[in-house]
Amino acid sequence: MALQECNNPPGVKIGITGGHAIAEDIRQIVKHDVTVSSALSIIVIGLLIMLAYRVRVKILSVIGLTMFASLTMTLAFAYLLFGSLNIVTSAVVAILIDIYVDYSLHMVKRYCDEFKKT
Repeated sequence: MALQECNNPPGVKIGITGGHAIAEDIRQIVKHDVTVSSALSIIVIGLLIMLAYRVRVKILSVIGLTMFASLTMTLAFAYLLFGSLNIVTSAVVAILIDIYVDYSLHMVKRYCDEFKKT
């Protein structure tokens, strides 16, 4: 904002460039992409589990809350360890969602099997 207040001639645009500006642009892009892809994949996975196993919303919400908690703790630890989240640490989100979905499918299947026995 301070650069805009220097009485520049009309039509002159001022911008910042260099390594730091490019790094900040990349950080913003990665943050946006990770947020969108994570949210979209969690929603799609939840719908697939709900349709495939006919799981109740209560069970699905428990699965979702525990997955959210584990992702939050893991990303907080990665942030504290590395100082910031980059492309490599953001790839951990996809891997964790995959691992957690596998675990959740086993637990839901086991729950359904035990429920059918009684």
